[in-house]
Amino acid sequence: MKNLFLFFLIVSINLAAQDDERYTTAMKKNFTLLDTASTSASYNLIANSFERIANAEKDKWLPYYYSAYLITVSTFMDTISENKDAFLDKAEELLSIADSLMPENSEIYTVKAMIAQGRLIVDPQNRWMKYGPLFNDFINKAKELDPSNPRPVFLYAQNILYTPEQFGGGKEKALPHLKEAEEKFKNFEPDTELHPDWGEEVVKNTLESLKGIN
Repeated sequence: MKNLFLFFLIVSINLAAQDDERYTTAMKKNFTLLDTASTSASYNLIANSFERIANAEKDKWLPYYYSAYLITVSTFMDTISENKDAFLDKAEELLSIADSLMPENSEIYTVKAMIAQGRLIVDPQNRWMKYGPLFNDFINKAKELDPSNPRPVFLYAQNILYTPEQFGGGKEKALPHLKEAEEKFKNFEPDTELHPDWGEEVVKNTLESLKGIN
């Protein structure tokens, strides 16, 4: 009886290891595809692939997170405003599942801020009073949950950069926050090879474009 129990235990462990390997391989394949993605459509295709992984791995928050993140990024690339809210609705739905699986997570709150920013961009004049404060609340929460995370700092800097100077934004105001994000990226290590690690190249390129500003 003891030998039979050990046999089933070993089989279960091996099957779990195989499942983990398939999951990791599928996630990495999508990361590779992201290296060459450059359009709203290509980001959405990869987001769909992450959602399929999420549907197969319902206890893991990262596939839901990445799907929501990529859908949100795609809305910033889409020039048709009428499409944006429907996509952001989908991103919000996926992110809420990630949030239920991994509550109080800095990375998730960073994407919540991105979604708020996306909503604001659709109709700035009529939405800034709702989504402006919501963006700031989510950014502050993301920073509070993980002060070492560079992504909320980067997102906040980017928001200031593209805010008109008459409303408190602009290059000079954004620069110290971009430099702070750069320093945080230098010291940041993701928990695993599958955890979020995006943003550093954008910060470097943005700082390069702002050279000459004190």
